[in-house]
Amino acid sequence: MKTAVIILLAGTILGLAPSIYDATFFLSRSRVFEQMSIGLPESTVIKILREENVTCGISIRTEHSCWFSDFWRDYAIRVDPDTRTVNGVNYYRRYRPTILHRLFDPKGSGDSNQSHSQEGLK
Repeated sequence: MKTAVIILLAGTILGLAPSIYDATFFLSRSRVFEQMSIGLPESTVIKILREENVTCGISIRTEHSCWFSDFWRDYAIRVDPDTRTVNGVNYYRRYRPTILHRLFDPKGSGDSNQSHSQEGLK
């Protein structure tokens, strides 16, 4: 009986592992963000975003900025309107508390973000 349970658990874990990895890769937009760099032309950025089916929120400030998100991070790309090149890329990592934290630790249930950015010189 014990051997049957171990075999069942091992089969379940081995069967689910590739699916979970594929879902994480599919749901993450980090591969899109990793293609962005300081100095990249705006036309290239637009092409990459369209190919990956990423829709941006757009800022009304003097510089063009685009932001998008996935379950784990919020991403931002800034384009200088004069040079039409990327002058800033950053993301904010989200902390999502588990269900147990939400149930048993109401103080620790808030989101906290970690910022990572790369800025260009103007």
